[in-house]
Amino acid sequence: MPKIENTAAGLQLYYGYGRSKGMAVASIIVGIIIGVFAYFFFDGFLDFLPATMGLMAGFVGFIAFVFCLLGILMLANSLTVEVNLMGIRKKQRIFGFLLEEFNDANTIVDIVVEKNASSGDGRTQRLWYCLKLLTADGRDMEVGDSLEGQSYANEVRLRMIDSLGMTWQPASLISQQDNSKKTLPFWLQLIAKVLSYSLVITLLYDLSINIPPISEFLSKVLE
Repeated sequence: MPKIENTAAGLQLYYGYGRSKGMAVASIIVGIIIGVFAYFFFDGFLDFLPATMGLMAGFVGFIAFVFCLLGILMLANSLTVEVNLMGIRKKQRIFGFLLEEFNDANTIVDIVVEKNASSGDGRTQRLWYCLKLLTADGRDMEVGDSLEGQSYANEVRLRMIDSLGMTWQPASLISQQDNSKKTLPFWLQLIAKVLSYSLVITLLYDLSINIPPISEFLSKVLE
């Protein structure tokens, strides 16, 4: 639960370090499992397809690293949200580095409650929610997380809206173009292409070494 208090800057909500310990530990464990699996699985194929299996092992190892890093980031960040008549300011510290963002009150459309985690033992279930600020230009910004129970999340949301002042009116959402057909970011498309081409090249290389006819065919094609 956040520490909520009234300060000179307005309503302040502080979400301390390690507030998502469950999800963080789960993410780290998943990363370790993927890494161990990749090590033992690909090790058995390195003699037959060394370049191909080495490339795939590196890619899977990178995924395992991302999971572990994500878990560490969940543990090593704090969130401070300040709400007043001027708007909402978000301050997030990750390993001591400060990331700050401010949204003016007249650009805020709403603050919505969204479910972001759950756990259960088959009989009971616990739900956690986050708060997202929606802006007139269609962006959203997370201004609260790890809030257990929808009623408590709604209570925090109402306190934040009240702190914007009685004169605050929701902004109108600027019409956006149809984004139903979303595409991957360019850098993700580039990584996917490089990976696919590299996989084909390394596979052909391994096969050319292990199967002489393929090597002869490739040498004729490349002449």
